[in-house]
Amino acid sequence: MTNSKWKLIVLFVICVSVGCASKTQEKLNTEFELLVTDEILEIPIDSATSNISPYLYSYLDQNGGENDLLFSVNIFNNSLEIYSTKKASLLKTLTFEREGAEGVGNLSSVFVQNLDSIFLFNSAGAVYFMVNLENDSLSKYRFKEPLGYSVPMISSTKFSSIPFIHKGSFFFKALPPGSYTTKSNEELATTNLGYSVDLKTGESKKHPFFYPSDYWADFKKHFEFSMANDENRIVYSFFGDHNIYAAELENGPSIKKEAKSKFFKDEFERLPLEGTAMDRGRYFTTSQHYGALIFDPIRRVYYRFCFPELENIDPSQYRDLAVYPKSFAIMVLNEQLEVITEKLFENQAYLPNNAFVGREGLYISMNHPENEVNKEDYFSFKLLKLEEIKD
Repeated sequence: MTNSKWKLIVLFVICVSVGCASKTQEKLNTEFELLVTDEILEIPIDSATSNISPYLYSYLDQNGGENDLLFSVNIFNNSLEIYSTKKASLLKTLTFEREGAEGVGNLSSVFVQNLDSIFLFNSAGAVYFMVNLENDSLSKYRFKEPLGYSVPMISSTKFSSIPFIHKGSFFFKALPPGSYTTKSNEELATTNLGYSVDLKTGESKKHPFFYPSDYWADFKKHFEFSMANDENRIVYSFFGDHNIYAAELENGPSIKKEAKSKFFKDEFERLPLEGTAMDRGRYFTTSQHYGALIFDPIRRVYYRFCFPELENIDPSQYRDLAVYPKSFAIMVLNEQLEVITEKLFENQAYLPNNAFVGREGLYISMNHPENEVNKEDYFSFKLLKLEEIKD
């Protein structure tokens, strides 16, 4: 090959590389906003169903969206309600016995691997159930949680922590064993954030992921956290930590990225260990803190719910604020865990504890008693879309 041809090849490779780098940099420099659209998803519900769900699970159809489903747990009827988000209607209700050979206990949460493998959980023991939507068959499985650890902590609300399956094992969040009042920072820093359960054997092992080493270095804060999965790693957001943490599932390096809300102060408030129940109620509802972290597999971003400090709140409001916060922000992070936008919702009647990712974006409940759209016989969700800001 002649020198001139080599030069042309090298020049071509350089041009391609520069072009790719430019596109990557352009993507990183793109500005986004979380747009509150005019679109509302309204799904009729029956009189035995609350319009505020204790557990929502969004199932996104791999074939384009015709069969996108929203699963909701009804704790009053011990049932699983399955809705079509495309048709905005109830498709099916599965009601379960609490006791007996076919009993599942008190149904609390669900994980959908596919429509013939729907996993059900209760909050009482080391057991899960699998139901096949095609024939309604029910199977029961037991497992052994690690010594001293709680049953899995599964939630889709304030501290969202949806379990997931990776290479034949369930991955669960678990809270620290023992009393947090006597635990030291050093002990917390060596506390595993959860465990995995082998689907075949039922054997469990602790995650090699831990609390931040300095989480209680200065003083104690609430130990709660949210967990999200993006196929290859777990991403964590803690109640009283501005940083976001990611741990590779294949024992790769863990990373820490600063992701401070622009509506937060630098310092968090101390957990009132010696205070009254009223003091703790104020702390949990009015002090600044981070809540749910939700992964969006379509747009490949994370939504982090942030609750700024509230001042001059009457103690009689603490209970309501736990469900109906006066203000919150939604931070959006890209796959590199960089904050790309953040939007404040102040004195707006939404329910951040009832949100899910749909085909078009993030849906957030409007079933707030002060929202004029709120109807007792409907789930009502406002669509929020992540949009690129155009010049």
